[in-house]
Amino acid sequence: MRLRSFSGRRYVDLPRAVRERLSKPLGRLYDSLEMALLRERVLELHREGVDIATVGDRVTRTFLGWGITPSIAVVDCLERRRPVVGIDYSLFNMVIDVENIRGRVNIAIMDLLEDVYLHKPIVLRVSGEEDLVGIPIILFMNSGSHVYYGQPGMGVVEVLVGDDVKRFLKTLLPSGEVDEVG
Repeated sequence: MRLRSFSGRRYVDLPRAVRERLSKPLGRLYDSLEMALLRERVLELHREGVDIATVGDRVTRTFLGWGITPSIAVVDCLERRRPVVGIDYSLFNMVIDVENIRGRVNIAIMDLLEDVYLHKPIVLRVSGEEDLVGIPIILFMNSGSHVYYGQPGMGVVEVLVGDDVKRFLKTLLPSGEVDEVG
């Protein structure tokens, strides 16, 4: 396992209406009663060699507990703003510390992924807010990949990466409002 720090910062501000829209699931929601179904689905995808990404500590820990190391995992070592442990970093080839300011999206993370994706599995350890890092993850992943993230109080959302979801996310990002930070 290699530890690395990424200092790239190109932030996009998300208007309140966009953040509210993103609070709704981008894909299929598996509620707490459907975790066995989700587990079987993910195990099958894993057996088929489908790239899987997880966003969130609980989702990542759950998948690792199922014996699935995601190609990309995004964690911030917090759940509901309380410190948590339980991610076995030795399962990943690279652990990369990144930053993402609350309410914004660091789209430079896509550049990072271009550089390190061949070294998968990788885990991005986020300082700041991890949730919105799902956007550059989905935009980066190849069509046919699956991204999973927690929907607080509801369950786990499965996003099948494809042109439709990528187009949708790009329409939410204000064009021309990318700014350099730091």
